[in-house]
Amino acid sequence: MLKKTKKRRKIDMPATDGHDLTVGVFFAPEGVDVSLEQFEDALRINEDQLNEALEEQPDLVYRVSQVLALQISRRDAAKQWLANQEAVIDAQLRRTSALGKERVTDKAIEAQRRVSVNVVNATNQLLRMEHSVRQWQNLKEAFIQRGHALRELVALYVNNYYAAGGSVTMRNASMDMVREHYKRKGT
Repeated sequence: MLKKTKKRRKIDMPATDGHDLTVGVFFAPEGVDVSLEQFEDALRINEDQLNEALEEQPDLVYRVSQVLALQISRRDAAKQWLANQEAVIDAQLRRTSALGKERVTDKAIEAQRRVSVNVVNATNQLLRMEHSVRQWQNLKEAFIQRGHALRELVALYVNNYYAAGGSVTMRNASMDMVREHYKRKGT
């Protein structure tokens, strides 16, 4: 039978109230209060503490999903900030061009806009946020896979694979049963 334990893995979540997404203020992936490494450490499953792993699995998936949602919001805000910066720079360039009575092509304005310091910084921020979103999406997928692995480990436990003094024959029979299960599923 699975042993019930009270020890729970603690991962503190960032406190956010929406004010961190003000215009022009974004957090790089390293600025997130909860690190990927904390959650990556939680991916490991201790075979001797399956009950604890089963209890914390839904909570961990939920918390990773929360951080992912926050990162997606930040990425979307970074996209909007980039669009705003491009519009401001474009308007400045066109105004300067009109006041100077010189003819500047749209291509030249676009080229100047792309190399503007504000646009370059906003683009870099957007790229960092997109990378962060991909990392958190991968982590969420890893936790989903962890849930599948837990299910299989519990099946092995129920079949006495991890029983103290369990015979090699029993373990081999359990492994054969799991292999057959996967062959039937086609994986």
